[in-house]
Amino acid sequence: DFPALALVSGTTTSFATSRPSSTEEPKFMIWLMAPSVGMTRKEVKLNVGYPWKANNSKSIAELGMKYRPLKETITEFFGQLVEAGEIEKR
Repeated sequence: DFPALALVSGTTTSFATSRPSSTEEPKFMIWLMAPSVGMTRKEVKLNVGYPWKANNSKSIAELGMKYRPLKETITEFFGQLVEAGEIEKR
């Protein structure tokens, strides 16, 4: 829902200067706009600008989970949105 969040996943904080680094400014913009897109500013503060790390090896090894490729998942997701009339097919 928030593609802009993916753009700032590599933001950094600059403590050496009194001005935020240029890579931090997008986070500030998202922080400003957060309430208008259904997020709290606290959510932005705690989650934007940090790399997302996950490890699914335990679910694969212990539960035998099999995950679908991301491309297949995204394609089906948008196909469902088109079928439901939520978005128009281009």
